[in-house]
Amino acid sequence: MKDSSHERIEAMPLLEAMTESVLVTTTDLDSPGPSIVYVNPAFERMTGWAKEEVIGKSPRVLQGKKTEHSVFIDLRERLVKGIPWFGQTMNYRKDGSEFVMEWSIVPIENESGEIHRYLAVQRDVSKRVTMEHDLAAARSKERKWFRQLEKTNRKLNETNLEQLRTLNLFTKYVPETVIKKGLAAHGGSLFHGEKLEIVALFCDMRGFTSISEELNPDAIVKMLNTYYEMMAEVVATHGGTVAQFVGDEIFAVLELRCQFEIVWEAPCDVPWLWWNG
Repeated sequence: MKDSSHERIEAMPLLEAMTESVLVTTTDLDSPGPSIVYVNPAFERMTGWAKEEVIGKSPRVLQGKKTEHSVFIDLRERLVKGIPWFGQTMNYRKDGSEFVMEWSIVPIENESGEIHRYLAVQRDVSKRVTMEHDLAAARSKERKWFRQLEKTNRKLNETNLEQLRTLNLFTKYVPETVIKKGLAAHGGSLFHGEKLEIVALFCDMRGFTSISEELNPDAIVKMLNTYYEMMAEVVATHGGTVAQFVGDEIFAVLELRCQFEIVWEAPCDVPWLWWNG
């Protein structure tokens, strides 16, 4: 990026009006440099530092104990070569509060083609990083549910196979006359278990298709994970088992004696506001 007196005059109102934080420094990268020569109002709003307080100071004033200095490993090499640099790490406002800052730095050349300033554009991405962490945690929890469901299904299959092997051994070594006599005495069955009446529960989210069309993918995943968690908790509370999750559809099995009560229902034209919020 080249710099001239005319361009400098034209650029100042633009930098002052930007909603993103802008910081300009000298090029002496060795400590205690570089020195700040300009910040715009957005920088003051984001960091709590007034322009008069930081002019002449190093941008390191924003760093603290959780700042990952490894992100700066290639900063000098790139900037000296005139290549833009990008990074993200924890920074600190004037009051000591933390925020995750994402920023890019570009070299500014003077009329002679020499690099004489560095310009940084900075963003507070704390909310985005928090959402990414929450989404990763929700996906991890979802994977854990599916692993538990798969484990339950495997145990059920193993039990069925074991019962089949036992039955095969029984019919192989017990005389047919004994089997017939036993069947006649027990109404046609030698096996007596607990008889249960069950309910198969199918449910889905009302208006899911229209809601999902207005959400981004991350919001949809967050909405479904919360929905799965709520429904799984309700079903488990009533002694039931969730057999399958497919999209917004849930299949569960419960004993007939269970009684349900609707404790909350959202209007179909409102949920997307919540998931976006």
